[in-house]
Amino acid sequence: MRGREFWESRAGTISAVVFYCIAMIAIGCGGGGAGSGTTTGATTGSTTGATTGSTTGATTGSTTGATTGSTTGSTTGSTTGGSVPDYFYFSSDKDGLPELFKLNNDGSGLASISTNGEQAEQPSSSLDGTKIVFTSVSLFARVFGILSSGAGFVSIADTSDDNSEPSISPSGISVLFTSNRFGTPQLFTIPFSGGSATQLTFESSGAVQGQWSPDGTKIAFVSGDTNDDIYVMNADGSGKTQLTSNSSDEWNPAFSPDGSKIVFVRDYGSLGEVIGQVMVVNATGGGLNRLTTSMLNDDDPCYSGNGQYIFFSRPFGFGREIYRMTNSGGSPSNLTNFGAFSGQPRTPGL
Repeated sequence: MRGREFWESRAGTISAVVFYCIAMIAIGCGGGGAGSGTTTGATTGSTTGATTGSTTGATTGSTTGATTGSTTGSTTGSTTGGSVPDYFYFSSDKDGLPELFKLNNDGSGLASISTNGEQAEQPSSSLDGTKIVFTSVSLFARVFGILSSGAGFVSIADTSDDNSEPSISPSGISVLFTSNRFGTPQLFTIPFSGGSATQLTFESSGAVQGQWSPDGTKIAFVSGDTNDDIYVMNADGSGKTQLTSNSSDEWNPAFSPDGSKIVFVRDYGSLGEVIGQVMVVNATGGGLNRLTTSMLNDDDPCYSGNGQYIFFSRPFGFGREIYRMTNSGGSPSNLTNFGAFSGQPRTPGL
């Protein structure tokens, strides 16, 4: 599996140049992994066999810290009664190395987001849009945070391990991320301001691609032995529930604004070809439905703030572009046309 292949390859020493090339190939092919964009495939799937990572930064953070972030998120994270974001963030290498951009739901208002000179992928934003976290890849994958005003830059998870796939709680207090610091990739939380990380999962096959629910009380993620499936658990790591069980890999879960549904990707390819298609399932299980039938390797699904649309990435020309469709899968159309690799759209708070 592509995710497992990535983590096993990271068990040895990899140069930044080689890593970036692998990532570019992965997004060009799309598929199976922790979010497309230039790091597509960097963190998908079950991750047995990864052996890197020092034990530096042991999980001394308390569960209380993780729960605090999520509990606060449950108060401010819901889109009910607050302003509904009409924009999203995404990553693109249209100007060279991967950078972060902001785009309105209708494709207007493109704006570049300063990341203190770091190449940036896998964005996630607090509900109010003031705090953004992202992954930057050099010799290791690292997690950083910024204020959308440009007034601050925070090193959140920058260790001699691979730390990636950050998801900030809707409140902006706690950051969920994947790390292989103890071998097999698992999910951790850490305060946005940095500090000690708390390990949430202890899956034998690994756990990746964690995403907060809009009220901050649940986390969707990917795990599996032979095939990767979608799971949901409480914000403190308890109460794990398997939502999907399929002979094909599934990845990139993201909640709907009301928390009732989870959109994700399932592989419909054959003979080793990865062809992702966008699916949706109830957050409590059941109600499985396929939304795209393009067979063009769709990836990176995310709901709009009002829940009416789903953004995703799709191969287009020699790269990938951001598309929008209705929440039932209708009327897909591209919002970007950069002739580059653009992906990983994320609506604030989702």
